[in-house]
Amino acid sequence: MKETATVIIILTLLFACSHSEQSDNILEKQIQQDINTRILFDTLTPKGTRITIYGELDLVDSLIWKGEEYERKIVYQEDDFRKQGTFRWENDSLIGISYSCGSPCWGYWIFPKNNHQEIKNYFFTINFDLENNLVAYYEDNMNDNPTIIIENMINDEKDKFRIKIFCEATFPYYCELNSDFRNKELYYEWTTSLDSANAEIKNEIFKYRKK
Repeated sequence: MKETATVIIILTLLFACSHSEQSDNILEKQIQQDINTRILFDTLTPKGTRITIYGELDLVDSLIWKGEEYERKIVYQEDDFRKQGTFRWENDSLIGISYSCGSPCWGYWIFPKNNHQEIKNYFFTINFDLENNLVAYYEDNMNDNPTIIIENMINDEKDKFRIKIFCEATFPYYCELNSDFRNKELYYEWTTSLDSANAEIKNEIFKYRKK
């Protein structure tokens, strides 16, 4: 009888230990899952848009943005560009999130505040005219005569301008000093040299000619 009781006690202890190990494993997996899908960024913008980014470390797994009349979500794949961006601006139609992708490499994701418009991605951005939904950016060419494009972010209409930059720099984009939008006009200032002693300041105005 004592031997039977001893066997029962041993089996009970073994079951308890096994059950405890299983519970610990489940809890560990749950904790790891929570870590891997944690919130990297969560904010309510001044115009009432909720932006939430989920991911691991600085790699984005998914992004949700929603307002009173819409809700959108992106789920990123393993080979997508998944670096976390930074919220920069918002108007009545769009949200701008900047990111860095190397040196020299930068850009903006543009998220629409509706359920139908496509997300857009612009590299080498210069400036924005948020009143008229315009973006100015360099065309993806690394030569001495880069093209500046001014594009309507709503209807995709583009205006192109070729600028002659004679600048002693590895990349012509480094010669940009200042830029500003005024009434659909891009005021662009650049230098002919990164050496201030030999530099000449140039100014150009590029007017967006589309409606």
